[in-house]
Order: sequence, then C-alpha cells, then structure tokens
Amino acid sequence: MHPTKMIKPTPFKRSSEGTERWQGEDMKKSGNWRIVVFCTLLCTLYVVGCGGKRATPAQTFAPSPDWIHGKTSNSLFYYGIGGPSPEMADAKESARAELIKVIEVQIDAEVIRIARAENEEVERLFIDRSRSYATQKLPEVQIAKTYTGAAGHYALARLQREVVANLLEEAAQESQRDVLNRVQHGDRALETGEVIVALREYDQASRQARTLPSRYNRAPENPDALWTTEIERKVHQIQDGIQIQAISGNEQTGTYGRALALPLIVQARYKTENRQMPLKGFPLQAIYTRGTGRLKNAAGETGGSIRLATNPEGKATCWVDTIASISRENLIRISADAEAIQLPLVSDAVTFRYGSSFPTLHSTDTPLITLNGSADEQEFVEGETVSLEIRVPKSCHAHLLSVLADGHFSVQQSVRLHREYHAEGWRILPREAGWALQIDTVPVTVERGVGIETLLIVTTAKDWKPTRGTLTTDGLLRQLNESVGDDNWRVGWVSYRVKRKSAE
Repeated sequence: MHPTKMIKPTPFKRSSEGTERWQGEDMKKSGNWRIVVFCTLLCTLYVVGCGGKRATPAQTFAPSPDWIHGKTSNSLFYYGIGGPSPEMADAKESARAELIKVIEVQIDAEVIRIARAENEEVERLFIDRSRSYATQKLPEVQIAKTYTGAAGHYALARLQREVVANLLEEAAQESQRDVLNRVQHGDRALETGEVIVALREYDQASRQARTLPSRYNRAPENPDALWTTEIERKVHQIQDGIQIQAISGNEQTGTYGRALALPLIVQARYKTENRQMPLKGFPLQAIYTRGTGRLKNAAGETGGSIRLATNPEGKATCWVDTIASISRENLIRISADAEAIQLPLVSDAVTFRYGSSFPTLHSTDTPLITLNGSADEQEFVEGETVSLEIRVPKSCHAHLLSVLADGHFSVQQSVRLHREYHAEGWRILPREAGWALQIDTVPVTVERGVGIETLLIVTTAKDWKPTRGTLTTDGLLRQLNESVGDDNWRVGWVSYRVKRKSAE
C-alpha cells in the first residue's frame, strides 16, 4: 500500500535579500495575467449588452386625409395643396403658390362669365389688368390643414371666394378711376393751351375705356353716356379748335432753280367759344402737294417734306430753298404733324401757292410748246399718248429737254427748223413766218416720277451741241451763254401732271 500523496501548499521562497514571497508572483511576471483579465472583461460586456438591448417598434402614421389627393370642393373657398415636401415649411409655401395659380385661372373665368352674362365680349387687356390687380392685393393666405405621412409633409391653403370677387370689383373700379384721372389731366392741360398733352391724355383714357365692360365705361357727370363717346367728343372739339393760318409768303412768283423770295410763315392757335390761345411747340409738317422743290426749316433741315415747330407766339417759318419745277401753280401744304404727335389727328391746314418759270425767259420771239393743242397745265395717266407741237417765229435750231424729278435737265432731241419735212409720226410745217414741229404720239411715263413734269424747248440762232447726260440749271445757262451768246437763245415750256395708272 502506497502512502497517500499530499498536496503541498505553494511554499514561500526566500529571496536573496532574505525576504519571503509567494510563488504566484512568478505567473504575474510572465504576462499571462493580462490575457485572463481581457477575456474576463469581454465576457462581461457581452453579457451586459445582450441583456440591455430592446427591439424598436415600427413607426406608424395617421390615415391620409382626402384633401392631399385633391378631393376638396367648396363653393365658399379656393384651395391649394402643397407637398409632399421634406420640411413642413416647404409644404406650406408650395400650398400658397398653388392657391395663387388656381385663383389666377379662376379670375379669368370669372371675368369672362360676368361679361357673357351681360351679353358682352370682354377685352383681354381688361382680364389681364384685373388678374394683376387681384393677385397683388390678395391678403396673406392662411394654412387650413397639415399632414405628415410616410412620403413627407403636406399642407392645405385656402381663401374665401368672396375675397377674390371683391378684389375683381375693386380692379374694375380702379380702371374706371384711371380713365377719369386721365380725362381730368387732359381737361386741365387744355385750359392752359397744352393741346398735345391733352390729346395724349384723352387718347390713353379712350384706349383704357374701350377695354372696360359697359357698366364701368361710364362718365360720372353723364352716366347715360359711354366714356369712349365723351372722350371722342372732346378730341373732335380740339380738332375743330385748332386753326392754322398763313401769315405771309403766299401767292409768290419764283424762278426755276432759285429760292423763293419770301419765307412761308404760319400761325397755329387753339380757339374756343371764350378765348383764343397760340399753340406753343406745336408740331407741323410742310410738304409739296404739287410741284417739286427743296424746303428748309429754321433748324436748317431740308427736303421735299420737313417738320416745323411753333414758337411761343404759335408761329412757324419755312423757306422754299430751291424751286425744282416749272409750273404756274406749285402747292405746299402745312398742317399738324400727326406722326410727331403720335396720334391720329385731323386738323386745319393751310396751302401756299407760287408760280415758277424758267430763268431769263424772253418776252419776244418766244417759242410755244403745246400738248394736245394746249399750253395750259393738264393731267395725264401713265401709259397715255399725247400729241406735241412746237411753234417758232423764224428758222432756228430747236432743242427739246425734259425736267427730271431731281430738278436736272435731260436733252431729248435736237432738230433744225428751216424747211418742210415729213416722216412717219412727225413733220415740220411752215407756219406764217416761222415753223411748226408736230409729233403725233408721245407716250406718258412715270420714269421721272409722279407729279409735275415739264418739257422745255430751247431755240438757238446757231447750232448748239449740249453736253450729254443731265444738266443743272446753272450748267444749262452757262452752256447756252458760252455757246450761242446770252441774247441768241429763247425758251418755252409746258408743264403737266402725271398720275400712276391704277391697278385693275
């Protein structure tokens, strides 16, 4: 039998210093204790974690209301829906914007409905003006309801229909007041003689009044009359009151290629039953209505048509700078310049008349030129043919010239009249002591423009070969005087009007 093995306690060892220590300190020194501590802590944390964790329940929302699907209808309100949006503030803003769009559409429909109920057609401008006024004056839109769902936030905005109806009424009244204000401004301007200001105010008032339904197109002082009718009456009164009179320069006689001696002066006034006022700064237009020439105004601007402006006395002046047609009756019309006023205006006008002749026209041995047997001014239509006859008192060289639209001369034909001659369509015949050149058919064209045309016959004692091309007045006179002498040529002329052939 073996003796029982006894487990001995860990002995204490004596150190070299003579002290005693426990043998487990050797394990501590070896580092294994750290592993034991780490594993113990890990197990503790796992147990604590598993024991403290609870399941999160699923989030739930209230059932979605019908209004977020657009199922809102009420005769008392307009609605706007906003959402889904990530933030409620965005949903509310979207709802307000949507409500404004709904109201704008409904305004158009409401205005048209009211007009049709009164058997009227409504102007688009009135609809646009009413919508603009109403949307600008809308009160702050309130949010009636909100909802938050899985998709985000929703908001419902609403506004009473009665509010919009009242704003539409205000818009119409505002337009009516605008018409009244413009008419009153025009009346005050007219009292001080500012006719142009008055006309423009009346024109704007009339344009706006025409867009109003008839129940708003009424003058306060005469509810039975339409605004448009009253304003039209005022405009006609102004047109009838404008007077333009010739002060000086009428009925003159001038020389072709030269300036007219006296200026043309007019005065513009506005006359009523009680007084008469000069029109200061009133725009006028001067234009040739018969004949041609170059006009000049006080500012130095020139042309066949020029603009004038009256001074504080209502007077305006223009000059005939160059006479470019040979005619017994050249006409210049001076009237209100509707284009400058930018308004359709029919007003008084004045016409200046002056006669013009060729320079150095001799009184003796003057050749005679006629069309269809007449030396008077006639009127022909493009495409017609006329007969031409030139009579000279003695044998000579005859030169036929035409006056172009720009006032220059063009030599057409030269022939010597000294013996009888016959050819197809034209002939030279003896007439008393002189001769006659007859041409049967001369076509009337508009090659030189529509208006006054002039044929000139120049006779010379000896042959003259004019420069080819066109000649100015001074150039023609210089050539004649240098070639044949200033007393050895004569001139005659006939003028006629040409009308463009109308399209059939």
